[in-house]
Amino acid sequence: MDNNDDLTIAARVKGWDIFAPDWAYLAQYPALELGSLCALSVGLHPYFAMPAWVLHVAIPHFNGTDSDEFYPLEDASEGTKQAALLHDFLQRVGIAAGNLAPLGTLPMAIGEANGERTMVKVADFVALADSLGWALPDEFPCQTAAGGDPVAPEGWQVGCSAKWPWGDYETELLQKLATAADRFWKLYDPADNTTAPTNKQVIDWLRKQGVAQRTAEVMATILRADGLPTGPRN
Repeated sequence: MDNNDDLTIAARVKGWDIFAPDWAYLAQYPALELGSLCALSVGLHPYFAMPAWVLHVAIPHFNGTDSDEFYPLEDASEGTKQAALLHDFLQRVGIAAGNLAPLGTLPMAIGEANGERTMVKVADFVALADSLGWALPDEFPCQTAAGGDPVAPEGWQVGCSAKWPWGDYETELLQKLATAADRFWKLYDPADNTTAPTNKQVIDWLRKQGVAQRTAEVMATILRADGLPTGPRN
């Protein structure tokens, strides 16, 4: 974008305040574009979640590499911190887009994958963020909007105020169990047994995460969907 466009001028007049989200308003949406969700995940307003503008205009302005004599930064050190936050946003956009189904575990709410423009359920994004260890702002909308339930095993819930799926209590093994559930079972279709992972796949992955063999076997059994036939895929 041109450095003189209206958006850039508005940002430089308002400074960092332009990135403040209206959390109460945004909480009404069960799904948003992936870029908007990544922006909110680091506390930025989704209207300005345009990677090209952030990369070429916003970051240079806040880190001081593109100074402006009319709207200079009041605090260079603070500007550096803000530029780092914008950089985190860009990284999350790339990682989240790379995790879109079918290659990854993040389902699309509608349509086809289109990078940061892909529509994604808020709750599904929260599940991905949790599996990646991303911290989310306390105000993040999570499931507050109607229809925001995640695409996850029946009865399992995702939210920001509690760890998925067992509340605030957590241990290292519970965290690995939750990550394994999201990694291997999120896209399981009960109508198609071939979409179920094998116990060996789950156990091998858990072992690589440092889980003891017997514990990994028990965890794989706990995660296994009810009613699956035994045999070659167990």
